[in-house]
Amino acid sequence: MKREKPSTLAPDILLLIAALAGIAINLLLLIYPAPGTPAGTLSGIGGCGVGGCHEVLSTRWSQAFHIPVTVFGLAINLAIILALTPPARRLLNPLLGILLGAAFWFTFIQAFILHRFCPLCLTAHAIALTCCLAGWFSGNRHHGPGPTSRALATWTLAGFLGIALIQIYGPDPATHRIVNLEKADSPAQQDIHAAGQGRKIRYDAVGKQYAVTSLPLIGNSDATHVFIEYFDYGCAACRITSGFIDALIARHPQDIAVIILPVPLDAGCNTALPPNSAQHPGSCDLARLSLAVWKNAPEHFPAFHHQLMLDPTVDNAKQRALAIIPAEHFENALADHWIDRLIEANVRDWAAFSRRSDKLPKLLVPTGKIVHGAPSSQADFIQRLEQEIGL
Repeated sequence: MKREKPSTLAPDILLLIAALAGIAINLLLLIYPAPGTPAGTLSGIGGCGVGGCHEVLSTRWSQAFHIPVTVFGLAINLAIILALTPPARRLLNPLLGILLGAAFWFTFIQAFILHRFCPLCLTAHAIALTCCLAGWFSGNRHHGPGPTSRALATWTLAGFLGIALIQIYGPDPATHRIVNLEKADSPAQQDIHAAGQGRKIRYDAVGKQYAVTSLPLIGNSDATHVFIEYFDYGCAACRITSGFIDALIARHPQDIAVIILPVPLDAGCNTALPPNSAQHPGSCDLARLSLAVWKNAPEHFPAFHHQLMLDPTVDNAKQRALAIIPAEHFENALADHWIDRLIEANVRDWAAFSRRSDKLPKLLVPTGKIVHGAPSSQADFIQRLEQEIGL
């Protein structure tokens, strides 16, 4: 008597439901940045801000060949539903494996590259895992556990490596914008940035001056071109951009310097954030430690700043600061009112410059322009800024 194959109805129904959920979550991710976006906002800018999932969805890793990866997610989930029909059943394992491989890749990116998680993205990855499990149970009943497991494992690895290679070696999406500073970007008042003697950099469009030797500086204070960077030590995009800035200064050590102005995205010292907001917990402490080192031992500031960019851990930063500032002066150094005033002024500027985008980092260019967000590549960043200032 011929033995009947076990029914695949239950796992197929689960797979259908999961794929429909995958379509819904990818649609939501596709339109997520749009609702509530103020008029004039520059879209598609990578970096850190107060937008939750926006930080992940606006990075270079959210696109492949300049197309949002959520579009591919939509297409694969739709194809999975079509593959439940008998004529297309052989495509099911490749589709499920590619979907799961992509989910592993984007989870890796959030955990180890961005150090930021998008709950909606993680939900999409969990749905991909559910699809794959349902497909595995269905495949077991058709072909047995061995062939199904091997096929899914092979296609999962192919999906992971394929999207990784495309995103690493494919075309870089534009994740930053260089625009003219305008009067509407002007901070409400003149402040501590202009205090002090010596050379000053002026940005006429917003009526601001910066005292070069009185503010934290990376590079030669006599450099021809002095940029102004607003950033956060807790911001992954800022850490990446910091490496790009170092490379730019290394190419033009006599021509370029950067004034470093921390803007902690932590409501503990950022009054522009909603109460109890903690986008980057500990950023206030990191900024205070950095500014205390600048004020008390400026010759150690560049090395300390770069260490914070590599390891933004408060306890480690405090130990490094204690090795620079004598212990008997340490608490007084941190209590310096100048630090509070500078952070407040930096926050006011960030709020003013965020009219078109709240993303950090923000880089003021000596030609009267501002770079919003994190560049997608070092080569593009250097080339565009060299062209901008004529180097």
